[in-house]
Amino acid sequence: MAISENMKGLLLDVYTINNENESFIKVCIKTDKGKEVFEDHQFKPYFYLISNTELSKKDLQHYNIFAIEQTKKDLIQVHKFAHFKEKQLSIEDLKKTNIYKLIFNKICDLVNARSKIKDEVFYLGKFEYDILFDFRYIIDKNIYCLKNYEINETKEGLQFKDRPYIEPKLKKIAFDIETLGKSTDPKKEAIVLLSLYSKNPEFKKVIGYKMPNKDIDYYTQVKGEKELLQEFSNTIKKFDPDLIYTYNGDNFDFPFIKERCKKHDLSEEFNALFGATITKGNAQETDLKNFQHIDVYKVVRSLSMKGSLNLFKLDLDTVYNYLYGKHKVDIHYSEMEKYYNSLELLGKFIEYNLVDSMACYEIGENFLEQFVALSQVTGKTLQDITRTSSSAIVESLIMHRAINEDKIIPAIPVGATVDSRREKRFKGAFVKEPILGLHENIAIVDFQSLYPSVVITYNISPETINEKTKNIFTDKDNNIFSQDISATIPKMLKDVFEQRNAIKKKMKSVQKESLEYKTLFAYQWSFKTVLNSTYGYMGYARARWYNFNCGQSIATTSREHTMKIISEAEKFGFDVIAGDTDSCFLKYKKDKNEVLDFLDKINKKLPGIMKLSLDGFYKRGLFVQKKSSEDVAKKKYALIDETDNLKIVGFEFVRHDWSELAKNTQKKVLEFILKEKDIEKAKKYVIDILKQTQEHKLPNDLFVIYTQIRKDLTEYSSIGPAVSAAKKAIAKGIAINESFVGFIVTKNGKTISDKAELAQYVKEGDYDSDYYIDNQIIPSVKNIFSVFGISEDQLMSKPSQKKLF
Repeated sequence: MAISENMKGLLLDVYTINNENESFIKVCIKTDKGKEVFEDHQFKPYFYLISNTELSKKDLQHYNIFAIEQTKKDLIQVHKFAHFKEKQLSIEDLKKTNIYKLIFNKICDLVNARSKIKDEVFYLGKFEYDILFDFRYIIDKNIYCLKNYEINETKEGLQFKDRPYIEPKLKKIAFDIETLGKSTDPKKEAIVLLSLYSKNPEFKKVIGYKMPNKDIDYYTQVKGEKELLQEFSNTIKKFDPDLIYTYNGDNFDFPFIKERCKKHDLSEEFNALFGATITKGNAQETDLKNFQHIDVYKVVRSLSMKGSLNLFKLDLDTVYNYLYGKHKVDIHYSEMEKYYNSLELLGKFIEYNLVDSMACYEIGENFLEQFVALSQVTGKTLQDITRTSSSAIVESLIMHRAINEDKIIPAIPVGATVDSRREKRFKGAFVKEPILGLHENIAIVDFQSLYPSVVITYNISPETINEKTKNIFTDKDNNIFSQDISATIPKMLKDVFEQRNAIKKKMKSVQKESLEYKTLFAYQWSFKTVLNSTYGYMGYARARWYNFNCGQSIATTSREHTMKIISEAEKFGFDVIAGDTDSCFLKYKKDKNEVLDFLDKINKKLPGIMKLSLDGFYKRGLFVQKKSSEDVAKKKYALIDETDNLKIVGFEFVRHDWSELAKNTQKKVLEFILKEKDIEKAKKYVIDILKQTQEHKLPNDLFVIYTQIRKDLTEYSSIGPAVSAAKKAIAKGIAINESFVGFIVTKNGKTISDKAELAQYVKEGDYDSDYYIDNQIIPSVKNIFSVFGISEDQLMSKPSQKKLF
């Protein structure tokens, strides 16, 4: 499509097209007219070659090189990271070499050249041969997805000019498919229903080929599965969304639809519409062209793993209820066939399918703004950023910065290099052993972005290490860092740090309910994500800018600062109850002003941008012993603030592999102690729970224990309770679709694995009360009560018949 002069629009997508003659870029722009796709044939794949001789295209003609250009680049990073064919070269040696940009028509030619060119005598090193072509385009053009540009077509290809920020207005839709649950193999199982939902504009539709016994205004009946797939394609074409939400669509919906399209000779239509690339492997992805695909399940899983969501079971209903207090329509997958084949029940099955799409859409909307901001900050497309690791997010920002500074980007390490890096370990964060017991008048102070602050303040970078300039910083491990060299990573972090602080300052003057506040929050969250990911990056074995000594220095210097704060706090007259990574728990004696005075004094001494902040004041806190020793648990405590909110760290309450009964009991005990300071009330509560458990008066839901099934059941050599329960279910013909399995230890069997059954198939009250008392309830509260001198025997008696009362 020809581009009109000074066209304005939102950059939605950048992707690669390969044909027999060339590799080129397609750019998807959202304009006032809708989505438009443009081609850039002028931008070519390339990499850099460092040579000790002068080269021409003729010298490399057998590598299908389109063009060769001699260029100049900052070689400091090459010096630090490169492994050359000849011995490591000095900066002065490198300045005498030639740097060539080898340009190709096709990516396959680049791949061929990068693997074979190392045998040539003129070769010293090659770089930037492993950057994905579409991301190469993004960083070279210095563009960022979901930002607005004025776009013009020139002899050099598409040119992008920044425009003032405009809130992206994306057209979104969610869809969900239903099968009858007999098999997860798309070659054996058909799609019987497919729903689509959007809130803005309002749209809902379910497609199927059976008619229920009542009219449903959003239901469209078609002849069969082939027609269902065609109706789905036509609906997407007509609606023309910018973004498609699915829940586990990477692994299930899209691969399933693609396979069913293949069966009905619709593959060409499917590929033409979606351009879907399904990458198989441990992290299967479905990458669409001209649509941004967000697999909401992967977003939720990522946030849960990072601790942003306190969830362990990630099925759609659990997440929907957690975020919105709503539930899906209740139909168990084992009953789907019954509902589908009944004219009376089919209507509820259709509603079930629609609500799945609605729930997926609403959950996606809950997180969309944060990931839009992260996409705009890193340059990655929305569908890429929702699947990207923390280290890759940081790396994409550094790559952008390096290109702008005309520096060569180091290669991704592989093979033995990665293995050798993984063998190295440096000492982690400092954790001060807490003072056992119940404490009052607690203030927590912590460093603001400790690790990034250390990197910025001391200019810690692979570019500055062991560079002895006029001004240097020497850490406790005798690593030397120049303070005079302008280094990419510290500069990038400083920009992110300052932008986040400016946004947080602005947020204070904006109403929390406003759209502006939500947008600002999303941006500060994206900047926080980058800052929090940087510390581990330089010590990550697969990082381009890996440097063990840099990672070690960040950890060492951070520990020194935390220990220094503890020492200063003690001199100031505080009892330091605990210290954890970047924070200190102080027990103040008079009033809160002494804490504020302490912060003021410390911050006047801290170097660079480092700052100690107040996390909050707490009425009291409890620190307990480890389970297996008399030592105090370093990261296991509970606090209560001045508005009676609990902060619980390290206890079973925050873990998924404990029953609700054990977690609820533990939380209730902590509330009695921290809120009411009533240990006797807590003791009586536990005794009552034990009695009700022994008498089987509590519902089964409280006794479910969840465990994640991480691989195929046949691959487990050790058969634990969860695997045993799942295998029993399969033997009965029940499909296991969830990654988290909930089981109950019943009365039937000899071993715990024998007794374990999937929760939904356990008769009410048929749980092993002795198991739950001995292995769940008592262990969850034992260490709490031991702080106050109350033993396990005082909580329960153990006669031979296990009768407690």
